[in-house]
Amino acid sequence: MNRLPKQPHPFGGLKNCYIAGGAILSAVTKSEVGDYDIYPKSRKAAIDAIYYLMDEENCFVVNISDRAVTLKCNSHFNDKGERLLVQVMMFDEFSSTKAIFDFFDFTVCMAAFDCSTEQYHFHNDFWPDVASKTLRFNPKTRYPLNSMMRIGKYRNKGYVLPTSEMIRMSLTLMQSDLPTSWDDLEKVIGGTYGQQVKLHTEDLEFSIENAIQLFDELNVDMLYPDLNTDYSRFTAEDFVTVFDYDVDLYRLEFPDNMYDKTALVSSTGQIISDSERAIELAEMFGMSDKFKPCPDDLMLTGYKTFTENADGTLTNSVYGYKKLTYKIGEWAEEPLSPNIFVHQKVGSAYGRGVKYKVEFYAKDITATNSAEINVKKVRVVEKIG
Repeated sequence: MNRLPKQPHPFGGLKNCYIAGGAILSAVTKSEVGDYDIYPKSRKAAIDAIYYLMDEENCFVVNISDRAVTLKCNSHFNDKGERLLVQVMMFDEFSSTKAIFDFFDFTVCMAAFDCSTEQYHFHNDFWPDVASKTLRFNPKTRYPLNSMMRIGKYRNKGYVLPTSEMIRMSLTLMQSDLPTSWDDLEKVIGGTYGQQVKLHTEDLEFSIENAIQLFDELNVDMLYPDLNTDYSRFTAEDFVTVFDYDVDLYRLEFPDNMYDKTALVSSTGQIISDSERAIELAEMFGMSDKFKPCPDDLMLTGYKTFTENADGTLTNSVYGYKKLTYKIGEWAEEPLSPNIFVHQKVGSAYGRGVKYKVEFYAKDITATNSAEINVKKVRVVEKIG
């Protein structure tokens, strides 16, 4: 134990997470690390980990499944000079190492490092099995077929699967549900991490017999590149919006125009434009129903800069050709076009005048972009500052 590194990973800012599996086995055996698998103790810890990796460690997303987010790091490299891969597990919360080990297939993977306490944790059979290079199968694992496919990797490293463990694995497979489609089979092969797997079915009808034939031909690509999705465009803020927002969010659709097609609005009146990535991200995690349609009568807030007139009225401070007059507490509607410009944040409201808070109904929004909101009518609420 004294020979183990004090910290078996390069990410000093990770908290409330475990790093478990192959990376810790590599630390024990002093072998090359393939990637780092992060098991957050809570949903908030998962989002904090993603935010930290993207914001502090210069990582970017390279794959998203309903089980894990995979990132590639521009700040850290493996022994081959390649950028490190990091996977944040999203399919559960892991409050203890037992919760992690129950998912693992072999005891030689059942090792974890607590990033908060900086302590190692090992299954009782970990050290004996690593020392003897014995693969001991865990029948609780969710994806025994994936485990069977992984045996070759361990055999190449000198590990042995005893006959008794092979029988245990076979019996576990017999008890598991058979896939009913190529998609189901790809998910089973992908395993706990939700790795991308492509079966070259060539429009072949799904059946167990055809699946057996497919594997006989080894017609499988593991971790194939998804050229149709640019995962790197997702930001840390997108993950926060989907998973860590403390109020209800509604989805607001706009007609086709030069600005955003969709925005998210909160029940407290905040507008989050540039929301299309967050909505797509929710769908990737099977959370397409998270954002309900926005009620027409939901009252939202924004900010606008006005010129204050001597008679107590307000006029636009930027677009002088607009002669629309505003009064505190009264509704003002643009007569020529639904083109009153409102800002999401007080700091982005520009002009030489005075900033005011305004409110408007969701049904009166016609467009948004990252800075402005276009609405048909607004009501001035109060002066800011």
